Amino acid sequence: MFEQLKAHCRFHSYTQFEAYLNSLGLFHMDFELDRIKLAVSKLFPKGLPYHTAQIIGTNGKGSTAHFLASLARAHALPDGLFTSPHLLTLRERIRVRGQMLPEAEWLVCANIVDAVQSPTSGERLTYFEFVFALALVAFARAGIKLAVLEAGLGGEYDATSAVPADLVLFTPISFDHEQILGDTLAEIAATKAGGVRPGQILLTAAQPPEALAAMKAKAGKVGNRLLKPTPNQKFNYALGMLGHQQTENALLALTGYMQLAEKLAWPVHKPAIVRALKTTFVPGRLQMINPIFEKPAILLDGAHNSHAFEALHKNISLYGLRPRCIIFNCMSDKHLDAAMPLLPLWTSGPIFIPPIENNPRACEPSRLAAELGPQAIAVDSLKEALRRAALEPALDCPPTPQRQLPLELSSPILICGSLYLLGDFFRLHPGMLEHSPRIK
Repeated sequence: MFEQLKAHCRFHSYTQFEAYLNSLGLFHMDFELDRIKLAVSKLFPKGLPYHTAQIIGTNGKGSTAHFLASLARAHALPDGLFTSPHLLTLRERIRVRGQMLPEAEWLVCANIVDAVQSPTSGERLTYFEFVFALALVAFARAGIKLAVLEAGLGGEYDATSAVPADLVLFTPISFDHEQILGDTLAEIAATKAGGVRPGQILLTAAQPPEALAAMKAKAGKVGNRLLKPTPNQKFNYALGMLGHQQTENALLALTGYMQLAEKLAWPVHKPAIVRALKTTFVPGRLQMINPIFEKPAILLDGAHNSHAFEALHKNISLYGLRPRCIIFNCMSDKHLDAAMPLLPLWTSGPIFIPPIENNPRACEPSRLAAELGPQAIAVDSLKEALRRAALEPALDCPPTPQRQLPLELSSPILICGSLYLLGDFFRLHPGMLEHSPRIK
């Protein structure tokens, strides 16, 4: 497959390709699908050789996508997974059978995608479009059965909507990127659901009433129905990730897999389901790093909007946590007025504000510290924040009926506010990206 296109070779090394991709601009967006649709039609003139599931929403997309891919893999169905953003390396965005692709395979696929870009119009695929097209090529070359595609910002004009989808899963929709998606939940939900098409299986997690109404209206226009997992459906599976919201994410993914299995005559085995849900791990989602050599435990969470902060607030209460201090920064275009007052409620210790490296969208630490109040301290780097955080004493944490944790886990250093801040952490501790010790 792609034999003629493989003869094209603009990129001679992975480093050269990555430099080209970065020249496109990580945050550059152009909301129309003509470019990516044309590229896909040239790459796959006979259509995609595998089934696809699209994950759309505001929060929980990455976890739900990982759960669904794990379910397929556990049933011996080769899976491909496309997610964003990445924390440490671009290679995180594309996985085949749970593994990141080697740089050599990225290079081959990059040249194939580059071969179908129009050299005459001068119009190039955007960063997100190029990586998405590359993922489609990589999945075809690997012979997968199911591609799980996490949408970027939206749905209607998202590159992942440029290909057919057998299944669309909607995770919770809340306020985020209002300047792009809309000022109300109904507008945001309508944009998210704008790409639905006839014949798709549509499943949604619980949604605010105005969002659900807008989504149902969009589905109804193409003669489709929006379904949701049965509220009283029993879910007795142990999960490999912390967080009350992960039960809803896992239920949505499992219901989606069962629907696909019924439609496509795929296998369903209880031991495979148990194994898939127990072993799914996504870094930076309420990830507890156990203390090593008497250093404090660290809790990582990518909460970056009000809905995610509410979930984190509930989890801190659920697990009886009292962070000894917080390391926080966020993007300057986020509306976190309702979320940031929660930070002083979680700790009586300091809130360190480091810069986020090489990110023009990040808040300036001294300005953000001034907004947060007397507990907040601007520091020069995340490394300095971690050094000072390690000196903070543990705080008393009364046990809760739900979970009683030893003090070394109950009073961790909490790092939150942006996945890009977590990316800076993983650059300092890359070994924690693919595996993290679990709470016993």
